[in-house]
Amino acid sequence: MESEQGFGAILSFNATTNTLYEAGGGRTGLLIDRSASTSSIRTMLQKVTASLTARSNAHGNMQKLPKPSGSTAIVASIEELRQKHPACDTIICVTDGEENQFSGNVLTGQEDEDGDPVTEYIGPHTPGYIEKIAFHIEQMGVRLCVIGIGAQADTMVRALLHKKNVYVAKVEKEEPLRAIHSTVKTLLKMLDSPAQSCTRNGVQHTLLIPLSEEVQADIACMEDLADIEAAAPKICFE
Repeated sequence: MESEQGFGAILSFNATTNTLYEAGGGRTGLLIDRSASTSSIRTMLQKVTASLTARSNAHGNMQKLPKPSGSTAIVASIEELRQKHPACDTIICVTDGEENQFSGNVLTGQEDEDGDPVTEYIGPHTPGYIEKIAFHIEQMGVRLCVIGIGAQADTMVRALLHKKNVYVAKVEKEEPLRAIHSTVKTLLKMLDSPAQSCTRNGVQHTLLIPLSEEVQADIACMEDLADIEAAAPKICFE
């Protein structure tokens, strides 16, 4: 799926990050959640990761995914990937949850009486925390795709709707590989062709799921997924 440009870096993350793969020249970064809650989605992580990497330069070259532990620091992992791999102008994040680690000053989208941007200090217990995190991610200026897995990811991916240059999809924990692959494939197409049924003026307004119109059309094409089926169980864990 990333055969033309390839991955520049693949990192796992919880409260910190761990490099699983890096290559010069790649323009896409991949972040894979390994917080404690991902212990229950091992097979889904294999399917989603294989859908992203089986036809890329990272195929067969990734380090093992570390044991799940800790919290979910999405913002920090995005910042670290951008800092270490500035050539990666697109970041894909796979998560089963939501940001629960970030604390710091963020823009509110408002201005003071002098016309200067207003900032606010937020932490995990701040009311409206996830919505404020989503706005902060938009202000980071990164081109981002987020693939949420399961019910716990719902709040995060929905908060990221209506954000410029941010595209989101969600799959359930028991989705078959074909539905996962078509969802991921359609999501990545939105980066270059945002005129989809779930976007308006280039901004996504409806969550992409396996039942979405474009995903169903891709499923109906019955693409041969033998290579991805073979790759999924070879995504290894410590």
